[in-house]
Amino acid sequence: MTVHFLNSPPIKNGIKNVFGAIAFSGAFYALNEMRKTTDKTVLFLQSSILLNGIASRPGLALCEWVIHQIATPATLTKIFGLNTVFAINPWHPRHLFNVSVNLIAAAALITVIYSSKAPRTIAALTVLNFFAGRSTLHLANDVWHWAANTSRI
Repeated sequence: MTVHFLNSPPIKNGIKNVFGAIAFSGAFYALNEMRKTTDKTVLFLQSSILLNGIASRPGLALCEWVIHQIATPATLTKIFGLNTVFAINPWHPRHLFNVSVNLIAAAALITVIYSSKAPRTIAALTVLNFFAGRSTLHLANDVWHWAANTSRI
């Protein structure tokens, strides 16, 4: 019951939108803080936060708008295939970018755990971005379905 409720479109999209807004806002914060940072570890964490902001729903919408100023959706579909769910077209650049960003977020999370150099806000955004990353959320959803012995809607 809980699995189906959390996977209902309004709830699922609400969760994605909230985490996307936080990641997008965090990217602006990290970008501003990058001007003041010289430490390579902190710069790596800030870069990870920036990439998560780009991979968020608002970030991807902005990128899509820019790309559509250069190429038509039909041309992009011809080159990359349909921009659909991961299970249908896992090689679409959007999915590859999201997975790559989540892997970088995992490395950043490990860095935060073993380094005390990160300011609290940067550390908190790094942890949040890993756990709220699309790949992490999809894996957690798969585990939840498996544990509840349910199938996807």
